Amino acid sequence: MNRSGAFLPLSVETIFRSRATITSHAAKEEMLASTLEWQMDPKFENLMNALWDRRINRVTKVIAFGLGSITARTRRREHQKEHALAMSIARSIRSRNPNNPIPIYVQDPDYNDVDKEVLAYFDFQVVEGHGAAGFAMVDPNTFVLAHNANFPVREIIADIVRPAAMYWKPTIPQAQHDENRAFAVHARDVDSVRTRQMMANYNHVPIQGSSLSRYPFYDFYDRCRGPWLRGEVFSNSTLYIRKSLPPPAKTPARRRRRAHSNLVGPGRRRRRNI
Repeated sequence: MNRSGAFLPLSVETIFRSRATITSHAAKEEMLASTLEWQMDPKFENLMNALWDRRINRVTKVIAFGLGSITARTRRREHQKEHALAMSIARSIRSRNPNNPIPIYVQDPDYNDVDKEVLAYFDFQVVEGHGAAGFAMVDPNTFVLAHNANFPVREIIADIVRPAAMYWKPTIPQAQHDENRAFAVHARDVDSVRTRQMMANYNHVPIQGSSLSRYPFYDFYDRCRGPWLRGEVFSNSTLYIRKSLPPPAKTPARRRRRAHSNLVGPGRRRRRNI
């Protein structure tokens, strides 16, 4: 944090791309098993119920950033379930309109060749690169996912578009940041004036039984590290759905006629107001 109190999400690190530690065949079997485990998780049913109860209009695609390698040694089963969650969301939206295919795009520079082969098998479309290509695809009809992002994904989205829905880090009150400065200072996906302004246009949708419905974000021990909560999918993320835009205010007939008459030039025939 600089002297003005603004976060500067900048860090210099050496990043090693993950290498696959299992074959593509084994990864496909694991992915199927992880998907079944996710579908047996109570959070799966609660998430599906939350999506079903709130109509998400005109979503045409799902884009997920940074879900991690599904074939590397470190945390691959967790990453597999996060990809399974993305598939569940797409299928839930597709079930309302079977004619809408709802493609799933994923982008993570950590994907290796085996990851890409396995993801293609499960109908994911991998976006190459480190961010610009994926962000350019986000539009008002996109459902965006990002879990534990190590870059300011919310800040970037706030600058370019208002997606239909997002499942990502919750907006955290400044008081919680101040009380947990030792953790907050290391955050990369930070809250800012722009992200708070953006999120004012969204409704927070609580997921029954999720750890964030019981504990504050920074209560890592009870919320994430407790043995009974270990393994929660998207434990640090919250669902948001864009608020419906209010209908345009009706202009009185007298004002409509006056405004229309100002647009009619000399010698032109006036058109009837409809």
